[in-house]
Amino acid sequence: MEIEAETLTLAFELLESSSDDSDNEFFEVMNEFLIEKRDCPKIKGYVRIVLEEYDNIEFKRNFRVSREMFLKLQEMYENSNFISSNNHGLPCTSTESQILQFLWFAGNKCVIRDVAARFDVAESTCHAKINNVMNFLIDIAPQIIKFPRSEEEKTAVAEKFEEIAGFPGIIGAIDGSYIPIRTPADKVKSTYVNRHDQTALSLQGICDAEKKFIDVFTGISGKVHDSTLFKMSFIYDEIVAICGEKWHLIGDAAYGIRKWLLVPYRDYGNMSQEQKHFNKKLSQSRVKIENVFGLLKVRFRQLQKLDFLTVKKMSQFIMACCVLHNLCILNEDEWDDYIEGDNDDNEYTPDANENINENHEKTLGEIKRDEMCYKFSNIR
Repeated sequence: MEIEAETLTLAFELLESSSDDSDNEFFEVMNEFLIEKRDCPKIKGYVRIVLEEYDNIEFKRNFRVSREMFLKLQEMYENSNFISSNNHGLPCTSTESQILQFLWFAGNKCVIRDVAARFDVAESTCHAKINNVMNFLIDIAPQIIKFPRSEEEKTAVAEKFEEIAGFPGIIGAIDGSYIPIRTPADKVKSTYVNRHDQTALSLQGICDAEKKFIDVFTGISGKVHDSTLFKMSFIYDEIVAICGEKWHLIGDAAYGIRKWLLVPYRDYGNMSQEQKHFNKKLSQSRVKIENVFGLLKVRFRQLQKLDFLTVKKMSQFIMACCVLHNLCILNEDEWDDYIEGDNDDNEYTPDANENINENHEKTLGEIKRDEMCYKFSNIR
């Protein structure tokens, strides 16, 4: 049985790694060669002939980004260190084809076999190139998804939010969402089942008023509550210092109130008109993060359910899609046909282990909320 040189090299590189993820990838890549080798029919000339006939609308409908955004992404990829200079004696796959393969896979609910057939490459080659583009996107993530740090950046973000509903001081809207997945290899399904009886990973996002992610955290079981997920995220240890006295995030009822995280008043049937007015303003601003999740999942339909073997690979792919989302927003590549986000509020449940300091922070948050509520009532 003859095995392609590129596939053999990739397989040995994976096998040399000691990680479980690489072991799973090794068997994934080699699986097609453990059975009798077959010449599978493929589409000839799709990139060279068929794509040339696509107008801009048809291109975006199929690849989920505009042609201009694709060309920008191709340029960035060509200037990166992720272009393979040695293709082991085989014809090189063009950067154009590599980017298109990833976009087709991310934007359509399909499998590697379908993508390989469409772009006339071996399944192992397609697998490798999609991984390569994904790693490139993850590499540039810190430059594309970034939290406002300077006072000038925070002021600019807050001013955009204030234009929505007159709610001052917001530097981000936070929420959680579910990404449906297959049960990861060697994992117990029940550990990833959320309260909707769905196997999923949690995705936490913080966005600005322009619907860009400014922070993303994922890879945690869908069983985890939004407030717990926030405490597990990397940004949690920094957020107090980032917000200081002036700034704050806004969230839904799933989060506990803090001076740096404002949430709605709970409706126990006795809310005042001022409190209802405050909640309305907060909701009008906070809906941006729900819009972001809706745009992300509609544009990149592979996120409807991920079929990767490992949590690491799923998390990397989710992150890559978030980077692509931001690139589209930055390059004014809007997506018109989208649904609203999840709007799946989890009621906040106080942790029995909350200490005195956390209770004090909660009180400070309630005082700040009441002060803002009073200001809003005087503005009306």
